[in-house]
Amino acid sequence: MTANQTAKEMVELEVNELLAMKKSDLEDIIYPRFKSKLTEKAKSEGINCAVNLPFQVTGRIITQEKFLRRTADTRYKKSIVLADEFDPSILNYSNDLIGIITPSLPAHYKIVAAAEGITVAYLEKERIFREFCKNAKFSISIDGVNQKLYLGKDYGLSASSARVLSLQTIKQLEESSQERNDILQVRVNADNKMQAEIGKSFGAQATGPVRTEYMFFREDILPLFQRFLLKFYYCNKEEREELKNYQVASFSAIFEVFSNQGSVCIRLLDPPFAEFFPSAEKIDDVFAKKMGLTKKALIDSIDWSREANPMLGLRGSRLGIINKEMYEMQVEAAITALAQEQIFPSLLTSSNGAKGTKLEILVPLVMNGEEMRLQYEMINKTAQRTIRNLSRKYFKPLNLSYSIGAMIEVPQACFDAGEIARYCQTLSFGTNDLTQCVYGISREDGFRFMPQYLENGIFAADPFKIISDDGIGRLMQIAIQNAKATNPEIKIGVCGEQAAQRASLQYLLQQGNIDFVAVSPYKVLPTKVAAVQEQIKMQERRK
Repeated sequence: MTANQTAKEMVELEVNELLAMKKSDLEDIIYPRFKSKLTEKAKSEGINCAVNLPFQVTGRIITQEKFLRRTADTRYKKSIVLADEFDPSILNYSNDLIGIITPSLPAHYKIVAAAEGITVAYLEKERIFREFCKNAKFSISIDGVNQKLYLGKDYGLSASSARVLSLQTIKQLEESSQERNDILQVRVNADNKMQAEIGKSFGAQATGPVRTEYMFFREDILPLFQRFLLKFYYCNKEEREELKNYQVASFSAIFEVFSNQGSVCIRLLDPPFAEFFPSAEKIDDVFAKKMGLTKKALIDSIDWSREANPMLGLRGSRLGIINKEMYEMQVEAAITALAQEQIFPSLLTSSNGAKGTKLEILVPLVMNGEEMRLQYEMINKTAQRTIRNLSRKYFKPLNLSYSIGAMIEVPQACFDAGEIARYCQTLSFGTNDLTQCVYGISREDGFRFMPQYLENGIFAADPFKIISDDGIGRLMQIAIQNAKATNPEIKIGVCGEQAAQRASLQYLLQQGNIDFVAVSPYKVLPTKVAAVQEQIKMQERRK
């Protein structure tokens, strides 16, 4: 597409053409691309890197420290940040941030950044990062298609094709899928309203897990949340209410996006503790005062709570059991947001008599049936109490319905899925954590030796990218069989990013028993197209 082409000259893509497209062609239409070709000099000086999104972005270079200290100066719009030691608070400024270049970034933050549309270029070695920073001048380009990093001028961005997608095309894709009796639902993993809107614009029918811990990085709410996490200090009643109201507002915004036409799945807290607190040696009196504790008390509390192995530490359902007040607050917030969505529907909502958005409450990192029973009882008790209180508040009897689900992320949960299924209506596989547990490989470190393992045939494919019968797929089938034996109507979902890969979709569809997959916002449409394409192929093979 040339720079002077107008919207009238663009050709809208028909659904049949969409279904005939390759993934790379579709990505060229929906993802940002360089407008002009890179110079030979720029290509020759390109640095290999790992990139979390297939975007091509370019922008002004700024250090992380300067970016966090910046004002509303428009010079810092569309920034690409050089982050030596990644500070997750920069994700609060996703409207100004288009890229991050770093030698060290936790894997789950790559996923969070991708959901915000932030392109992350990962330079493995500190030495390479330092050398790159020394040469970087004013602007830089990240090429997520070819996994390259380029020094140089602003090349400008535009769609690389004159073909465009319309909302009508996406709607026709959905109708085409339903006509073929394709039942695999594609949900969006959305942690805020913007992500939910992007996912819905690409055809998402509901949310996957709303990862509630990522709602608390905002500067004005973070100190309250940090105190709430600590063992020796709990928020007072007013602070707890402030946290709850913040969650109500956050949930309500997502409910509004899917009002009357989908489900919102709220995952209870599974916070990475180490990433919400500095190390003990970095704690000073100023930070301790902000927490409302002495420096010694704060260090003692952090030392008690910090995990030796974050993957196996105090997280998910375990945290909800020892800090019951935390999960109760979230259930209250979810039920309150659901009540508001039904009592005060959006002006944009059609008055078609629909019952409103469905609420699913998801318990993370469940281990066995007894653990799930305790959470099930807590959720129901808290929800019913909240409904009674809201009925009195609004002088109206409320009949609010919700469902309960469990995240299957450890092998023991797969073997005990039959007991877990007694206390929930949905099982959702968190394939990232499950893969780590099954193979004993951290996704933070596996990249160091994965190329050699693939080259030597130890793995046929990277298990952190592809679901197959050789790995977690086998455990998933055991879990599904056990769960269905106890609860035949239980819904089964897959929520890890592996589900967005075509090879994973092929496996999941062939195995059957999967009701939905949940992926990040910008992967919704490619996943929907790939799923329909694969289902068409399966139907044709059966003829």
